[in-house]
Amino acid sequence: MLVHRSRVAAVMRGELARDVFSTLPRAEPPNGLRYRRIRDAVDREQHAALTIYSAFRPFIGVGRPYGGWSFALELQRRDGAGKPPQEAGPLTSRMIIDLVRPRLEGLRAAAAETSRDRLKDLEVQEIVYLPIGPPRSHVHPPETVRQHLADSVDEGGEGRRHFLLVRVGAWDEQVVVSVLVRVHTQGGMLVLEVVPHVLTPVRPLYQAVDLLADQEPGPWRDGVRALLASPSSGFAAAVSACTTAIGSFRTWLNDPASAPPDGPERSVRELGSTALISLFQEMDISRYVKTVEDRIASGVRQAMRVQGFRTDEFEQHITQVAEGAVHIGTMSGGAVAVGSGAQASG
Repeated sequence: MLVHRSRVAAVMRGELARDVFSTLPRAEPPNGLRYRRIRDAVDREQHAALTIYSAFRPFIGVGRPYGGWSFALELQRRDGAGKPPQEAGPLTSRMIIDLVRPRLEGLRAAAAETSRDRLKDLEVQEIVYLPIGPPRSHVHPPETVRQHLADSVDEGGEGRRHFLLVRVGAWDEQVVVSVLVRVHTQGGMLVLEVVPHVLTPVRPLYQAVDLLADQEPGPWRDGVRALLASPSSGFAAAVSACTTAIGSFRTWLNDPASAPPDGPERSVRELGSTALISLFQEMDISRYVKTVEDRIASGVRQAMRVQGFRTDEFEQHITQVAEGAVHIGTMSGGAVAVGSGAQASG
């Protein structure tokens, strides 16, 4: 037990230290078909621009909804527009996204030049949410993903959905703000959907392991801790071994290779998150969401103007959102009040 505990402490202070871990190459799993399958699945899912979802759990992994909003308005040509309607051309979703994305990337560049704000690390990518259907191995090849991205951007269907994903990791990635934007123009209508989510900090219990990495090694201290922890550790190890054996038997019995495809059911990061955030964190979340939403609105507005469409009704909708048509209460209670002047509390 003492040797094992000393080995764990050495790994925490060395390989997993904050200033070392990011510079080391990725550790490879042990040899074996099962470990290779897990490694390949992680590589396939980690940075993919396509994700399979369940209709009952569409946004697993991005945290709690934070005041999403949407509206639809009719596209009307502006009087006296520079181009005749037949020359101005239609307003497409791709056109809007291509104007919104540079504004968000410009926000990242401006923050990097003028401050240490977390907006300098803002990430922007396009992602497709695909409903459960074909096996994952059939939809994740790079050429298939590119085809889904190209085909879904201008469609307003219920199943396959194209989003522009904007992500800001703050407080050492303890607070992650994700804003998903969907826009489509069909039938002479503009539909804009903005769905912010917030991933709250990891529970303090799981952060305690960082203290171990900061402690100075002490053989006698570690030995006494190992001696005191031996009875409970031995019992926990026996229970863990039984649980692992039962889980492996169930996996073999269910034959997951032949199971129908399904979306993710749980996020480990969400399961380990706390329900509480500080006032400072809540202020930062609000600032990031509002800043990103402002850039989104300016990009959509410019796209409408370039194509000769009226923007007055669009600006009214944006003003209503900005003035508090949706008021967010305390995140710990998940309270939301709808309507101008409404209040919410946890």
